[in-house]
Amino acid sequence: MIPPPRWPFRALDALRQPDTGQRKVSKGITMEIDVREVEGVIILDMEGRLTAGTGDRVLREAMNQLVADDWKKIVLNLSEVRKIDSAGIGELMASVKLARRFSCDARLLNVKGQVLQILELSQLLPLLNVYQNEKEALASFKTSEPS
Repeated sequence: MIPPPRWPFRALDALRQPDTGQRKVSKGITMEIDVREVEGVIILDMEGRLTAGTGDRVLREAMNQLVADDWKKIVLNLSEVRKIDSAGIGELMASVKLARRFSCDARLLNVKGQVLQILELSQLLPLLNVYQNEKEALASFKTSEPS
């Protein structure tokens, strides 16, 4: 098994020092992503705004790195994403498409609030694998594996 990535991604320079785990305070941050591995699945815990500028770039960088590192099971945890705009929607869909292109499986977790409304209104929700809790999302990978 490949070891988990050695980040969390942090917008506008590293807000968390990799060796200490401590956060720095920084103004203007729109998106933070912590990365963790659970049962062979990479979970991106996203927090902030998935909007044009930093938010969409951070997600793109995270997904590009995960695909390059050959991670096949990815969960995007949107529980702390407060806002999404058209650029964020585009990057979210591009991330799922990138994963599929490289035989990876990207799923969404805890889609709620304004993000849920936007995905419903844009009629994109049926195109995505969405789960309401982490246990369900992790179990879904086990049921979709070939026997």
